[in-house]
This record gives sequence, structure tokens and C-alpha cells, in this order.
Amino acid sequence: MSDETVRVIDSDALPAVALPADALKVLEGIWIPTKRYVVPHYEFVISEQRTPDDRYMSGYRSRKYSAIPYFAVVNTQPKILHMFVSFASLDGNTHTDMAYEGSLDQRKSVVFNVANHPKLQLPYLADEVTGADLFWERQGWFDIYASAEVQVDAWISYYENPLNEQYGHNWMRSLPVQQSSFIRGDVWFPKKGVLGPM
Repeated sequence: MSDETVRVIDSDALPAVALPADALKVLEGIWIPTKRYVVPHYEFVISEQRTPDDRYMSGYRSRKYSAIPYFAVVNTQPKILHMFVSFASLDGNTHTDMAYEGSLDQRKSVVFNVANHPKLQLPYLADEVTGADLFWERQGWFDIYASAEVQVDAWISYYENPLNEQYGHNWMRSLPVQQSSFIRGDVWFPKKGVLGPM
């Protein structure tokens, strides 16, 4: 390491510190969160019940129910922001197949349907199954770390198609988003591309 030092001052991320010059390349590849937003509770449900019935072309009647979490972020800042989104179970275990990270350009917004995360393996009933009861559920909380202030929204999209009805219906429920006053001082993240699934 070089003995030369460079003083770094960034009021949005770091206190003033003296760093070896070689460490600047490492520093350029990371970001440190200054904001943390918490959604205290979400639910994620996939459910289907099938009852054999020869009156239907499929050979069964079905009842379907789902609760899918969504979240949206808007960057109103005049600069690129970096974010990391982490979903946890009720007991605090992290769901790595529901994580998001990356950057969001200035004055841009993005919406995510968590069910579309490419690492998430959701269960389903094969077409030929005529009698079965599927139920899959996750509950917990999630938080969003950001390099500066962002606007956050979150909601659950519900769908239900009762067993003896031809059509289903949708509705939504908004989720509260709270800004947390606690951010660990040793947390940092590598800079990634456009905000999306990890």
C-alpha cells in the first residue's frame, strides 16, 4: 500500500477520513446507506384447491387465492441513488431469493412484483392434477437501504376465485412504510447496475 493518503469528505455518505491512495479504487466501488425504510409486515400467499368434477373440461373445479407483495421507489434527487432491498421472515431470517439491489437514475421510478423474482421457486399444480390442495405462504418484514432519500410505496395485490364461481376478483391493500432511525455504522454495499433482482 502507498504511504500517500487522500482526505475524503462526502457529507452524504462518509465522515472525513484519511485513506491510502490505493484504497480509493475500492471506495469507488461501494456505497454506504444514509437512509433506511422499513415495511413492518408483508404476506405472500399462493393457494389452490382442486376438486374432481367431470362437468368441467379440465376435469376439476378450482378455488384460487393469492396475496402478492409489490413495492415501488421514486428517485426525486438530482443524482443517481443506490439501494438494497432485503426481505425477512417473522423471526428475522433473510429470504435471499427475494432480494433486490442496484442503482436508480435521477427522477426515475420503478415498480416490482416480488412474485416475478427470477430466483423465487413458487409451487404450482400441474395441469393433469385434478384433486389436490396447495398452500404456500411467507410472512415477515422488509427494509430498503438507500444512499439518499427516496420515495417508497408498498402494497399487497390479492386475487380470489371461489370454488363454485366462474370469475375471480382482485383488490389491493396498502402497506405502511416507516423510516428507521437505526442504520448500523459498519454497513456498506457494492455498487451494482440498474436496480433489480439480485
